Formats: sequence, structure tokens, C-alpha cells
Amino acid sequence: MEKRGFVRAHPLAGGLISRHFHAGESQALILVAGSLALDRVQHCVLLPEEGGDVPASATIEIGALGGMEALAARRAGAAVEIAAAVGDDPDARTLGTLLARSGIAAHLARHEGCPTGTAATIAADDGRYLRATAAAANALFEAGEELLRLLDRADILLAQCEANPRATQKLLATARERRVRTILHAAPARGEALKVLAPLADLTIAGGAALALLASQEPSAGFADFSESALHALPDAKLAALCTACLPGSAVIDLGPRGAFVSEREAGFKLVTGPYSGAGPCRAAVFAGSLAAELDAGGGLRGAALYALHAAALAGGGTQEAIPPREAVTAALAKDGRLS
Repeated sequence: MEKRGFVRAHPLAGGLISRHFHAGESQALILVAGSLALDRVQHCVLLPEEGGDVPASATIEIGALGGMEALAARRAGAAVEIAAAVGDDPDARTLGTLLARSGIAAHLARHEGCPTGTAATIAADDGRYLRATAAAANALFEAGEELLRLLDRADILLAQCEANPRATQKLLATARERRVRTILHAAPARGEALKVLAPLADLTIAGGAALALLASQEPSAGFADFSESALHALPDAKLAALCTACLPGSAVIDLGPRGAFVSEREAGFKLVTGPYSGAGPCRAAVFAGSLAAELDAGGGLRGAALYALHAAALAGGGTQEAIPPREAVTAALAKDGRLS
């Protein structure tokens, strides 16, 4: 019979529940809950061709959407904690160390007999990449009492579709009951899970693939055979109608080079434009984590989308080492004339 334990790793000595904030940092708390993996990244000049072999340098990084979102939000100045399922193995201990060094408090449910989630990424200098991910312990992610208690001190819950969807559903529902602001990163886009989870979120962050999937599942939207490429060609009015039909709450749709489409029920719809540097290995996570951090700091949704676009552009086609701190994003906004 599998044994489970719930442990808390904190960057401060002794594991004390104590927080220190840097200048300009919000004291509100973002709880990222869901997916976490150890990412073994190979950095190379060009991706190898099929059957080929190229020289590379290697790093070990925090992986999976949840882990990368937490790192992006932390570098944007937010106080961040992460809850996830891991194995009882060296990879879990390595992840705990990496999270602690990044200033992220980790609540890790350890599962004996199941490995920690892992990813293998080959990232080229031109922004192209290949990635294979093994969910492993992430499939055992649960919304148990230990995790639900963490909601009592959270201001924002950021979840994804990547971990166990039933647990994520329970977590989002409980957070809403307790008046914790809920954000769902609708990635990866997964059929019925997305249709169930999106109505439980106050805000949904979605890419083109996720919105196209929702449109194909909603007959009243009138987009039965819709594709992601067709989405990028839609005028604003059509995008607004699609968001209204498919997403019950507010939404930010990441349209890549086109910018971000912000859907606010009370304030209408707006396409927010910003820089774009390609879809790198962690772009989607940087966008979502940075947007959550800006909301946590008190910014409005449109301003948060603008901040997220600049953060994702600064990360470019790179991996986690390229995720920018808040100071760099603020400087880029000022240089762009979007911040006084």
C-alpha cells in the first residue's frame, strides 16, 4: 500500500513560516497548485536533425507549468508558495532545493513507489525546442485537507490543466467558496477537463489552442470546426463573441505575435499589444505567472496583460534562466513608452 506524507520546504533556515519582502514587493500571497517536474535541459546552438547528435551544455531546472509559473511570479516580485505531488526520490529533493533557492515555499506531497515528474528539454539558440514530459507523481495530485488549509492564507490561487483535473476542480471550487481569487491557466488544452474547470475560475488564461478547443465544444458559439489558425485571423468583435460564448468569467487570450485579448465582462474587450520574441520553452508559463503577479500587486487586468507580454518577450526563446526580474520588465515598459 502506498504511503504518503505532506512536507513543507521553506527557504528560511529552520522551516519557519516567516516572509521577507524586497522593496516594491507585494505582501499578498499567490498559491500555485498543480504540476511540478524536474527539467533536464540541454542547451545547443541548433536542434539536432533526426538521428543527429549536437554538442550541448546541461542545466537542471524547475519544470512543468506549475513550477515555471511559480518561478515567473516570484521573479516578478510576488510572494509565492507551490503545492504539488512528487515522488520519494532524489529528484524530489533536488526540486525542493531549487525552489528554496528561488525563494518559493514548497508544500510537496510525497508518494512512495512513484517517481517525481520529469521533463527533458532540448533548447536551441534560435528559440526552437523539443520537450518530453513524464507526469509521474503529478497524476496523484490531490486536494486533501492539508492543501485546502493553505487556501486560508492565499489571495490568489493559480492552477493549470496539467495535473489531476478532479483535484484541480475541487481546489478551484473550494477557493471560490472561501473568496480566494481563482486563476486557471488553460494549458495544456485537454478536452472535457477544460470545459469543467474553466467555469470555476474567476480568470482564465488561455492560448489559441485552448480557446479553439472550447469553441469546438460549445455548439452555441457557432465555431464547430474551428482551428487555432482561424482564431488568429478573427477580428476583435468575433473574438469577443467567442469569449462570451465559451468562458463565463474574465479571460486573457495569449495570441502570440498579435498580443493578448482581454475579456472583462463589465468593462468590455480589448486587444493589448506588446513585444513578441517567439514561443520559447517557458513562454506560456512566464506569461501566466507574470500576469498573476501583476494582479497580485494591484494592477488591473489590461495592465497585467501588458506586463505579461513584456515579461514573456524578455524571456524570449530561452529557458528559465532567461525569466526576467520585475526591474527588467518595468524598464522595458518605460522604454516602450507604456509606463510613466
